[in-house]
Amino acid sequence: MRQSNIVHTALQFRVKKTMEPVQPRTRLTSPKIYGPKPMVTSPEFINFTDYKLGMTDEPLSAERKEADVSSLMMDSFEELFVISRNAAFDAISLSDDLETEISEDWMEAVKLHYAMKHNHHKSEFHLTIIEAQNIVTVENMNYCNTYVVGTLITKLGKTKAETSIQTKTLHPVWQETLIFPVSEEYVQNGTLTLAVYSCDMYSRHNCVGEAQLNLSDVVVDVRTDSWINLRAPEKDSVKSPGEILFSINYLPAANRLIVVVMKARCLNSEKLKDLIDVSVKLTLMHQSLKLKKKHTRRVKHKINPIWNEMIMFEVPYDLLCKSSLELEMLNQDCSGQHHLLGKCSLGLNSTDLELSHWQEMLNKPKKQIAMWHKLHA
Repeated sequence: MRQSNIVHTALQFRVKKTMEPVQPRTRLTSPKIYGPKPMVTSPEFINFTDYKLGMTDEPLSAERKEADVSSLMMDSFEELFVISRNAAFDAISLSDDLETEISEDWMEAVKLHYAMKHNHHKSEFHLTIIEAQNIVTVENMNYCNTYVVGTLITKLGKTKAETSIQTKTLHPVWQETLIFPVSEEYVQNGTLTLAVYSCDMYSRHNCVGEAQLNLSDVVVDVRTDSWINLRAPEKDSVKSPGEILFSINYLPAANRLIVVVMKARCLNSEKLKDLIDVSVKLTLMHQSLKLKKKHTRRVKHKINPIWNEMIMFEVPYDLLCKSSLELEMLNQDCSGQHHLLGKCSLGLNSTDLELSHWQEMLNKPKKQIAMWHKLHA
């Protein structure tokens, strides 16, 4: 059977030419909202004029009672605030009594649990640091890295010892014994200072509390176990010129001491307003002899200047152990003269944080160690 040919009719299109630019149609789409639509569930708004509190004697139905009880159980952890219609709403400020209560809470004394006894056979004074409480600071409310420093002052001189650092805890427990080699006759006339320190990620150490004990009033022959309230440390009468953050590390294979000067903060000087550029001068010294010195670039004077500049010294390890590093914060005025804002020195002859930073660099080669240091006038 012969199939008939299917003839498709040609479609005719009419094209209109125009010189006007064609603008694309904007596609308007509404954003998708997941979850229930927001609704006003209660009229507790500030200055809401139609809000009134009324009393009613109508009994509630059983369903309404169950709903109210369930809602109270669900929202029992929330605080409910009722604002009267005619009440004037002003900026809320704490009363003096409330401020003093808060300040007293924050100023709660740090408590330290310790024990001490003198060992006759070894001529050693043993100080056992057990635990501490109430170590909370505004800067670090969630956790705190703390350690205890004991200082024994006798006629023979001053001796220091410190515990390990307890990290990320507000209730540190040490159970460590600090040993001071001294005979009993000198201990009985000595003075013992207990200080709790906190430190941050840059090893910036702050004294949380301290106390001083006269050992003449304590029987050291028998082990004494007691708690003591530490007082807040006294602020320095002379304000520090500022602080500087830098890191040091030593590469033994290349005999290189690498210093990275990062930044400074809180630079305080009466001359700062008349000066222009701030720089750091680094000097590698052997006793009183200056081996090498280098400068960082100058930055326009700011209270918190930033350098992030690396400086290298080539020095053998044997010479480095007997040397020291001195940093000077300088400011240059319009005439090109340099004015000293502050300085700090690291070496085995240094003390406190400067000494610990230098010792850690020698004990841990190839490791970059950064710390904040206070500048001294």
